[in-house]
Amino acid sequence: QDCTPCTSDSSLRLAPMGWELRLFLSLPVSPSSTTTAPAPPPVSLELCGGPQPLVASAPKASELEARTDIYLEFGEEALGVKFRDVDEHGSTHLLEVKLRGIVKKRGAEQWKKVCSEPLHGASVLEAVRGAVPEVSVTADGSQWVRLKKQRWQQDMSGAVVEQTELEVAVGGEGREWQTLPRRYRTICFEGKKPDRCYELLGNWLGLPEDWERHDLEGALAAHAAGVAQDGPGFVAPCLCGYPRFVSAVLASAAPPPLCPDLDADPSPGPPPP
Repeated sequence: QDCTPCTSDSSLRLAPMGWELRLFLSLPVSPSSTTTAPAPPPVSLELCGGPQPLVASAPKASELEARTDIYLEFGEEALGVKFRDVDEHGSTHLLEVKLRGIVKKRGAEQWKKVCSEPLHGASVLEAVRGAVPEVSVTADGSQWVRLKKQRWQQDMSGAVVEQTELEVAVGGEGREWQTLPRRYRTICFEGKKPDRCYELLGNWLGLPEDWERHDLEGALAAHAAGVAQDGPGFVAPCLCGYPRFVSAVLASAAPPPLCPDLDADPSPGPPPP
């Protein structure tokens, strides 16, 4: 596949990728062997499960696409930046930048890829600013989230459904990775028309035919009711793109602020004579 230069020349940009309706779901954390096992957790939502399964069964493990991507956090929900397909040594070869356009009321987002190429000696910040000159990029992208993915897709007549298991780690350039204990699953409906994505999601979760955002939120809340909602890196079930999910993971995984010593005298007092 030809690489698209990270440039402000709009004639070189790739075509829109279509409409994307993506969910992120927290998976139950396995109980520690030193504690009393709780009641069995609820069945996790998946495309071959759920109220109305969309596919008969998931593919075999050998048929899954395995890939590691590193996402850089720039504090912009409409800007996605990642190093794609990182190898086992952590080498990063391809910088990919995506820009979000229209967002529909029921959650479908339109994304397009504006950059997909090696850095060629440029800094990440320079490359991102060159790819999206219309976006005021102020963050330096120094906070990273590594996602080890196992993904499968299936064509559903007018849309592609995707299910991806995510192992999450947080870090940054020159810092060690901290793998989080909680794993996630993202389920996505992608197509040329958002209505087909809405139809498939509604059928899968048993929503009303003309479902609205609150119907979906209620279904996701019911799923999350049996999942522990604490611990580093916890993100509640959400309908969003990868940039917002990455920001939420980093915010949850950040250490709490240091507490001041309440016994210490806050005033230094007069200098000694």
